[in-house]
Amino acid sequence: MNQRRNILKISFGAVGLITFPQVINFAKAAEDFIKGPKVKDHPARQLSKHVWMIYSPDGFPTPENQGMMANITFVITKKELLF
Repeated sequence: MNQRRNILKISFGAVGLITFPQVINFAKAAEDFIKGPKVKDHPARQLSKHVWMIYSPDGFPTPENQGMMANITFVITKKELLF
């Protein structure tokens, strides 16, 4: 929330000359906002020779699981990756 507020302050702040540090601060705040928080990696588990799954242990979205609440299964073939 604070990052969004900083972007708005820099974007719509006092009318006047924009200094180089303000531009740098705006670019950093925008980049942080777009990237969002670091997300924990969910490793894929091999179920068989060509079948893999990313397992989600939780049934509900939480801050800890970054909203991941479904298992993702995919098959690797010679021609393509199937979901």
